[in-house]
Amino acid sequence: MADLIGHLGHIIPMGYSDAQADHATPVYRKGQYMLAIDDFGPRIFRYLHAKVAAVAGGLYARSANVAIASIDSGSTTTLIKKAAGFTADPQIGWAAYYLTNNTTPGAAPEGETAIVTSNTAGAATLDSGRVLSATPNAADAVTFISLWDFIASATGNLNHNVFGVCVATNGITSGNWGVLQQYGLCPDVKCLSTAAQVAGKGCIAQTEQVTVSSTSAVNLLVGTVMATIAGTNRGKSLIFIDVWSPSPVSA
Repeated sequence: MADLIGHLGHIIPMGYSDAQADHATPVYRKGQYMLAIDDFGPRIFRYLHAKVAAVAGGLYARSANVAIASIDSGSTTTLIKKAAGFTADPQIGWAAYYLTNNTTPGAAPEGETAIVTSNTAGAATLDSGRVLSATPNAADAVTFISLWDFIASATGNLNHNVFGVCVATNGITSGNWGVLQQYGLCPDVKCLSTAAQVAGKGCIAQTEQVTVSSTSAVNLLVGTVMATIAGTNRGKSLIFIDVWSPSPVSA
């Protein structure tokens, strides 16, 4: 069985300048947490990778999975796509989850996860320090899951896929690294300017912003509205964001 821990690191403190980061190359561990307190109370931030230009107050979510319905072949450290379809390198750092063993259902490496260290248009190379326990078979299925990359949030995003709110005053450049808030009170969060919000009600993801919840599905809730605002509003709201410990999934 593969080690369930991979390249263990530690949570370290970061300061105001880090919260405003727009780093072309990462200066902290990818996914690094920042636990802090300021005038708005305790807040939790995370150091992540922008795949879009992020703006202050905008809501951002995990990049979409890349599903490979049928691989061609491979080794314990390589997965080869049946038909070229990757763009070179964007899957670096993603988790390759081995979905099905087409030859012997339920047999290894089905259910195993490895980390992508590089990829070409047609193949993904896996971390040699945490290899698959068995050689892949032709026609097996693999799903690639983003760990650090984020895009603009969209209507219907589940809360465990929402990464948080950009708090950098000048935003984060597409392709760069910066900080998103995942927990705590956050001022000036972008919200739907045509939807009224009621204090104490939940909010859900919409296009790069939050909106009032029209559903009781707890796995969609990303925060709590702190003050009532009218249906015609400036598009800014005070939100207690919580995607650090998202609600349980709905039945």
